[in-house]
Amino acid sequence: MIILPFFYQEETIDNLQIKPVPTGVRIFEDDFNRKFNASKISVPLAIKETMSNNLQFDVVNQESIQGKWTIVRKRNNRHVTTVFPEVLFIVDYSRFADFGYSERRVMRYYSEFLNSMDIRFQSLTNPRVKFSLSAVLVDKKRDMMPFLKRNRLRDDRNMIDVEKTLEDFSAYLYDNRQSLPSFDIAILITKFGLCLRPHWGRCEIKLAGLATGIGLACHSDSSKRKTYSIAAIQDIGGPMGVSIATHELGHLLGADHDGSGLNADCPVNSEYIMEPDLQTIPPLEWSHCSKKQLSKFLK
Repeated sequence: MIILPFFYQEETIDNLQIKPVPTGVRIFEDDFNRKFNASKISVPLAIKETMSNNLQFDVVNQESIQGKWTIVRKRNNRHVTTVFPEVLFIVDYSRFADFGYSERRVMRYYSEFLNSMDIRFQSLTNPRVKFSLSAVLVDKKRDMMPFLKRNRLRDDRNMIDVEKTLEDFSAYLYDNRQSLPSFDIAILITKFGLCLRPHWGRCEIKLAGLATGIGLACHSDSSKRKTYSIAAIQDIGGPMGVSIATHELGHLLGADHDGSGLNADCPVNSEYIMEPDLQTIPPLEWSHCSKKQLSKFLK
């Protein structure tokens, strides 16, 4: 995809800068209600690195997050043929540095990043899914994202406690909702390693990504002042980052793992996006179980 040169205006929240999407990348659907609803709520799902360098997806202990992420909203039964979720990328300083601190390079990369994710959803037809990029929020100063800064591990400053980060990130987005661009899903992108439940400042389980749960896209809770339609991923470049983000997006849009839960009838297959073990070669397709779950959520 070629993106023509563009001009943009900047808006600042704390020390973060909002970069509007290039005109040629955005999808405008003024008459479409982007806030679709969900009824199935589950627990966060994590991507765990194994010694074989494959990625394994595990369910986080439900007891630890009871009362944190659960929220139920009434379904809208109207029929739609295409949905247009808006995705907001929040890129931290560690990843920004990889682009030579070039805002233009970051924008182009993550526009193409979302386009690659969008391609993986093209096989869905009932309804069809077309993602648009809400904006890219770039951290231009080291350690200025509060939800990252306070959750770095004591003994390894290149790792963050991902569960606590998501909790703080959830509150941050809610508190700044009036200043942020509209979005249906927000993805935090960092080069930091993601750690699940560090023990005494040390990491025993390293993750590649974490979403708040199944079917939490477009969800928030005003009483708890939290936005739940979020995920965090580690992106060090290459196609694996797209695969991780697509997998987490699948969870937020209602998809479970193949071979478990409501997808137990679909055997684990390395060719499918929602398999428990993400192999070295990034998968491009959804199993028929995943398609069924995604379709049910998005209708």
